[in-house]
Amino acid sequence: MNAEPVNDIFVARQPIFDPKQNVLAYELLYRSSMKNTYDATDATSATLDVMRNAFLMLGPQLIGTKKAFINFNRDLLNKRSAFSLRPESTVIEILEDVEVDDSIVAACRELKGAGYVLALDDFDQKNRSTEALISLADIIKVDFRSTTPEQRKAIVASNKNKKIQFLAEKVETIEEFEEAREMGYVYFQGYFFGKPVIVSAKNIPGSKLNYVRMLSEINQPELDFRNLEKIIMQDTYFTYTLLNYMNSAYFSFRDHVTSIRQALVFLGERELRKWASLIILTFIGVDRPSQVVVTSLVRAKFCEALTHKTDLADNGSELFMMGMLSLLDVLVGRPLAEILETMNVSKEVKIGLKGGNNRHGQLFRLVLAYEKADWQDVDLWAGKLSLDVSGISEAYRRSVEWADQVFEVQPRTMPVN
Repeated sequence: MNAEPVNDIFVARQPIFDPKQNVLAYELLYRSSMKNTYDATDATSATLDVMRNAFLMLGPQLIGTKKAFINFNRDLLNKRSAFSLRPESTVIEILEDVEVDDSIVAACRELKGAGYVLALDDFDQKNRSTEALISLADIIKVDFRSTTPEQRKAIVASNKNKKIQFLAEKVETIEEFEEAREMGYVYFQGYFFGKPVIVSAKNIPGSKLNYVRMLSEINQPELDFRNLEKIIMQDTYFTYTLLNYMNSAYFSFRDHVTSIRQALVFLGERELRKWASLIILTFIGVDRPSQVVVTSLVRAKFCEALTHKTDLADNGSELFMMGMLSLLDVLVGRPLAEILETMNVSKEVKIGLKGGNNRHGQLFRLVLAYEKADWQDVDLWAGKLSLDVSGISEAYRRSVEWADQVFEVQPRTMPVN
């Protein structure tokens, strides 16, 4: 059987955080685009090809220098498939339904001896078959959706003297994150970082409000060349940052860019709006976990890339902005619907971000489904958009790679107005 083309393999990354909400690693989730899920019972060479293509060819571009948590079933463990991956960048995540016997213990001992980090997925104290692996495990993952607070605490207490670290999985709220941290968990996985903490409008720093206004002004559809330049030059630090960015290795312009007007000439009005908006977003989000901004950038680029596969091809810039604004409530601390009412964005973008079922909303839901590796919903929304699923994974990979590169050259301090 022929190996499946890389473009026909879906791979999504999900961040794993430390207690300070810095990203330490990513879990890579994958499937063949022709199947709804990864077939854990298929031990054919085609299944191994999917895994190898996904992680050897796509993985490095999705994780950069961070570690990758990768799910392994019984067949993959027994076939020693992990040895094709680098131990310094791989965490072997042993699925909870693996039947543990002497062959599995032997395989895990070999992996441990070769320097691989071992993690037990969805750990359950009642599952006696995993006891044989506890002495080899480096990390225990606990599903916060399927356990009670008492069970989560008991798992840590009963294993705390075994040099094991604990990862709280499917953490969906800031309250759960805080609870897990207090219990002794040191790694955290879930979408808690993307949930807004709403504060009183009067407690929002003036600098954030100013940049939200500037973001709105820059994206006025009727704004002309001269007025765009004027808005940008109102803020000295922003102007300096934009010019510094234009002269970075990312663009590699032959001539040094010394003015906003020159940047307008080099980039054009549409692209300058995009890059100016991007920089403003990083200013607004400087006091939030960096993954919030990175996720916003991935969504923006992914939305834009998918438009070329649909009847929304003429709306690329608009959908880029939709993705970029999608976590503005997290960055600002106010409800997204309230913020959108003050923004110069189209009605279609507002409907899409508020959960509406227009074309913008359908494409945004496809992006969210892929982000969460909800492959069934990816198929659902792709079908509604009449979008060919082949090439979606490549668009996602390029979007992640672009977002990571862009974020690396962004400023890390909040300008003082």
